[in-house]
Amino acid sequence: MQKRILMLAFAGSLMLRTTEPEDRKSNCSIPRCMAVGLGVGILTGFLGVGGGFLIVPALILSAGLDTRLAGGTSLAVIALNSTAGLLGQLRYTRLDWGLLARFLFFAVIGILAGIGVAHRMNGKVMRRVFAATLIVIAVVVGGLNIRP
Repeated sequence: MQKRILMLAFAGSLMLRTTEPEDRKSNCSIPRCMAVGLGVGILTGFLGVGGGFLIVPALILSAGLDTRLAGGTSLAVIALNSTAGLLGQLRYTRLDWGLLARFLFFAVIGILAGIGVAHRMNGKVMRRVFAATLIVIAVVVGGLNIRP
């Protein structure tokens, strides 16, 4: 658990420290993107971390994507990973489809609200909010996990 918390804080601090020029163009070389993708995949599989909080910084810092494009790309990667994971686990588990439907309904409402807020933010502000959110989550989760 501590490794995950440190990873969150590290990803957030990297995003706060690096600057994103307004005219930034994608500059991902195939070998570099493959290596970063493999690294994110290993961390996801081994530590159970990943998702947007690792994919978005990886795409911004290594591929040169702007925050909005990295967010959308991250969602596509997560959707494909989730679909593959779900298909692989369906034979081992039973899902509560009613709970899943209710959760999905409210998640979609949240997504639509988030899209509305995101359209009103510029990329620089969005990047800082994302980085600060990662750091706050690391602090909160780290605080909840402290044992006397």
